[in-house]
Amino acid sequence: MTTTTVGTATPVSGESATGRIEVTAMAGGAPLGIPVVAINDAEDGPRLWLDGVNHGDEPEGTLMRHLPRRDVDPATLGGSLVLVPVMNTGAYEDSRRGNLVGTFSSGRMRQTHRIAS
Repeated sequence: MTTTTVGTATPVSGESATGRIEVTAMAGGAPLGIPVVAINDAEDGPRLWLDGVNHGDEPEGTLMRHLPRRDVDPATLGGSLVLVPVMNTGAYEDSRRGNLVGTFSSGRMRQTHRIAS
């Protein structure tokens, strides 16, 4: 059996664990991380990664990442499942499409620019 470790989440075989993927520190020193749920296989098999909330004003992705956590039984899983309910935590917390740190939209994985008037 292989152990699936994602960020700080390291579930033992046939169980799930929650954790964070540490990204960086904000200018004031506060940590910036992404929540993660790893569900480890009871037997070896493929791995599937599902992430949500690339845009902070589209919160339904969070719900759709929590449903498999509730419904999948790790003891019978043939493989591993990684659930990332919120990729763009800054935008999600502000209920904005992009985050305020550079107006970055993780859905497009590129920097956008503001035009001053």
